[in-house]
Amino acid sequence: MNKNITLYGVIALVVVILIGGGIYYYFTKEEVPVNGELYKNEQYGFKMTFPDSWKGFTITEDIWKGWPTTTESGFEDEYEGVKITFGNPKWTLRENWQNIPIMVFTPDVWKLVVDGKLRVSSVLVLPEKIGENKNFVFATSPRWTFDNDLGVEEAIAIVKTFKGFKVTLEE
Repeated sequence: MNKNITLYGVIALVVVILIGGGIYYYFTKEEVPVNGELYKNEQYGFKMTFPDSWKGFTITEDIWKGWPTTTESGFEDEYEGVKITFGNPKWTLRENWQNIPIMVFTPDVWKLVVDGKLRVSSVLVLPEKIGENKNFVFATSPRWTFDNDLGVEEAIAIVKTFKGFKVTLEE
């Protein structure tokens, strides 16, 4: 009878180790994109997968500006935040290929945009939220696909791979 208890104990231990190892691997593995390149932004906590056709894309960081739509007391005159633009490597002066502009908001400022208290474009079109993490909300710029640029469908497909992840902000 002792041999059976020992055998069951060993089997249970092996099962626990295998399950624990599987869970650890699942949560710590690095994603390997299929037919593309994984871009990971550690500063803001997001990632996207770019197809091989975007090999050599450029990244520029700029500022978006916003203006209040109300005169409530305590409301700042102007807001601004980060806009990261992924440049299509096929873009030339003769052929406009669709770039991907992503606006970065704090959750509080995003709420102002959604509530209609902050305007971030000269047009009355809200940015489209594409993801979030604990610290930031991400959206595409208003009108980013209104133009007849080449490769719009491919750019939209890239944005659909967007995922936010947790980052630790330095104090």
